[in-house]
Amino acid sequence: FTDAKLVNADLTGADLTDADLTGADLTGAILTGTNLTGARWPDKAPAPKGWVRDSGSARLRQAKSDVNDSST
Repeated sequence: FTDAKLVNADLTGADLTDADLTGADLTGAILTGTNLTGARWPDKAPAPKGWVRDSGSARLRQAKSDVNDSST
């Protein structure tokens, strides 16, 4: 998906594990329930809600959602 034009694409429930999305235009894309584990996200785009960039690899991983987790 490198440099793909995915403007307003409905990617609900898609499995994009380890996908290379660098350069992709995901403006307005619907990502509800999409698996983005290990995906390479466009550098200039903020990580989607519920996801963070791993500082070492720059790949996405799910954000911790456990409010009782003291390791964050």
